[in-house]
Amino acid sequence: MSVPSYVDLDFHVKVTESSMTDTILPSVLLGDFQESAEAGVQIFGIDTPVINERGFCWIVLRMSVELKRLPKWKESFKIRTWSCGAESLCWRRDYQIIDGNGDVIGSSTSEWIIADINTHRPIRPKTLIAAFEDYPDCALLATAQNDMKAIDYSSPKLSFPDSLSELGNPVISKFADYSELDHNHHVNNTKYIAWAYDALFKSGVDVDTINSFDINYHSEVKNGERVDLYLTELDGYKYIYGYKNNDEKVFIFRCN
Repeated sequence: MSVPSYVDLDFHVKVTESSMTDTILPSVLLGDFQESAEAGVQIFGIDTPVINERGFCWIVLRMSVELKRLPKWKESFKIRTWSCGAESLCWRRDYQIIDGNGDVIGSSTSEWIIADINTHRPIRPKTLIAAFEDYPDCALLATAQNDMKAIDYSSPKLSFPDSLSELGNPVISKFADYSELDHNHHVNNTKYIAWAYDALFKSGVDVDTINSFDINYHSEVKNGERVDLYLTELDGYKYIYGYKNNDEKVFIFRCN
């Protein structure tokens, strides 16, 4: 198989996807990344339904996003994505946001694992490839589609504070209600971005000035669970920490 060096997917910003300033909501944009990632693995013949049927699932661990600007309401744009290959347990996937003039207006990098669909224990890339020996193109997924990097660093691992008591009271609490749940019956990773922006907005932060952010995912949130969000500032960054069940770590969001 001749694997393309990247995959492009076209999008158009709807009014229902726009913020108060008529730009796409960041959580919607990450949903578009997710759609693009699905298209990116589909060229290898192993999209999510196929992987799920074999007892595996994709889990995103970390993501970093840098923005020159957000696409506007009624604007058409494309997301370009490619696999940067696998190393140890993790797979890296990068993205570019490209406007109608062909200019890159945003970039992103992410790290994923393949996991057992029931236990969520990570599966090594070699194990996955062996499990899909009847899909010969699957092996190509573990190698980089090209030598490009959308961002010249890997998405960083962020740390929770030593004690939850350091954070004071939560800024806002969110619940895993019907509209927050996806086909995996848990809160979709893009909702954590929406929750983080809600917490920042509620705290008086001008969220329209955010031009870069990182997010680490630690645990899933299931139907009916509550997540408390805390805000702190450290070394010029604003951090949102999400906890459920009082002290169980859910996610960390960082922006500047």
